[in-house]
Amino acid sequence: MYFSQLFAQDIFAIYLPEFPILAIYEWFLESWWCGTTFIQCPAVHVQRQYTQCLQTQSDAPLPFFCKMHLKNTVSVHIPAEVTLTVNKQEITVKGPRGELKRNFDMVPLDLLKTADALQITVWFPRGKLNAMPRTIASHITNMITGVTKGFYFVMKAAHAHFPMEFVVKTGLVEVRNYIGQKEVHTTEILPGVTVTADKEKKNEIKVTGNDIEAVSYTCAKIHQSCRIHNKDIRKFLDGVYVAERGTL
Repeated sequence: MYFSQLFAQDIFAIYLPEFPILAIYEWFLESWWCGTTFIQCPAVHVQRQYTQCLQTQSDAPLPFFCKMHLKNTVSVHIPAEVTLTVNKQEITVKGPRGELKRNFDMVPLDLLKTADALQITVWFPRGKLNAMPRTIASHITNMITGVTKGFYFVMKAAHAHFPMEFVVKTGLVEVRNYIGQKEVHTTEILPGVTVTADKEKKNEIKVTGNDIEAVSYTCAKIHQSCRIHNKDIRKFLDGVYVAERGTL
């Protein structure tokens, strides 16, 4: 738990959940010089300080520290069939399809797990930090969807003259006869990702998995392995492209 959270919960959040930082700072100064404690100082005094701040800045826009919020919290619902574990900044999600782990220690946030939800909180957010809880919530939602439903991408080979062929091996995907080349374009399959070739449609493969980032990254590597070079890409459109995607 961060110092900012302790400071806000123990002193400010009980009395002043919506007041800006400037009013709290002025309250701190006057309480210090008057010899009073934080608990003895009434919240009405802070309201008066905040009103004075607005009156002095009536003709000019308020500075950013008068508009700063105390925190930004986003909640993620946890389904009944999913088990979510929080270990510091590491999230572990277990479901019917498997288990996924992800570490968010690069972001200064607080993770609080309740009975059926996970609360993601950022204290004193400003700028990009204010958008971080929603981003982390989207990642965790994708993890929950992956262990309950799974993701799939359908890739098709487009050609003008030379038909391409997919060969799926253990941990590898080979694309042969690309624009008539003898070179075999090989792509490594990431762990946790399954690639299957369609027997009826030889120019189509299906990429599935629980981790949406691993699945999409595998598709991106297959696409990049068959890119045209030194030619006009508006004319030479041969390649492997994502035709369909969704949940299983």
